[in-house]
Amino acid sequence: MEFNHLKIKKLSLDGVKTLVQWAADEGWNPGPHDAEVFYATDPDGFYGYFMDDELIAGGAVVSYGGKFGFMGLFIVKPQYRSLGIGRQLWYQRRDMLLSRLNPDAAIGMDGVVAMQPFYEKGGFKIAFRDIRYMRTGESFDVNRHISNITKNDVPEIIAYDAKYFGVERALFLIPWLQLPESKTLNMLKMA
Repeated sequence: MEFNHLKIKKLSLDGVKTLVQWAADEGWNPGPHDAEVFYATDPDGFYGYFMDDELIAGGAVVSYGGKFGFMGLFIVKPQYRSLGIGRQLWYQRRDMLLSRLNPDAAIGMDGVVAMQPFYEKGGFKIAFRDIRYMRTGESFDVNRHISNITKNDVPEIIAYDAKYFGVERALFLIPWLQLPESKTLNMLKMA
């Protein structure tokens, strides 16, 4: 089914904040300042479908300098689900991201387990699985090898991240390491 009456538009920071709020409402547990950091990483990386002037679906198609892409934060308002809108937008976003990347660039994505067959039809293969854990409410002694990250640590962190992530992403890491209401810690090298 085609939805030609829908308009795809690049999202402003407020639009990204709306998607993050929808995600929170679904129990996805985004951080309180995630929208600002991800938007600063690639302001051209967020798109949504609008019906008239109402945002009804959207997601991220972030490019890290054309060398790596990431699809995520994909969400459709509940009343517009199961109509084919999400499928159409998912493929349109994928193709938009591919057009922004170098030919040899990879795309990563977050996805829900139930949608894995759909992602595979779109050209993705499972690389790994992750599980989230959370623990709160208990004080503990801090290991003597752990310290707060300072701005002097940032160049080394960016280089370390690039080595293991595969591309340099200072535009993401610098604001990520400075999130309000957050602590950033560094484990000192032990001999």
